[in-house]
Amino acid sequence: MAAIKSIDRSALEVLLNAKADANQPAKDTTPLLRVIEEGRIASVQLLLAHGADPNRANAAGVTPLTLAQKRGFRDVTSALTAAGAK
Repeated sequence: MAAIKSIDRSALEVLLNAKADANQPAKDTTPLLRVIEEGRIASVQLLLAHGADPNRANAAGVTPLTLAQKRGFRDVTSALTAAGAK
């Protein structure tokens, strides 16, 4: 989650290639929701490619698709929809 907090895509890629869990929750969020908060499409795509669940909500029930739509991130919304987000 440290790579996610700093939005360091290269560190995130190293961790995921080393089989880090793309769905590992930290506190009340997930890696995917964290990068969506920042609108980081490349990191969103990377997490999805490594098995991040596009429908996993945070503790408050906010889904990745809902967050992307709320923030107006069209490219992120498209990537999530293509990955099966509902």
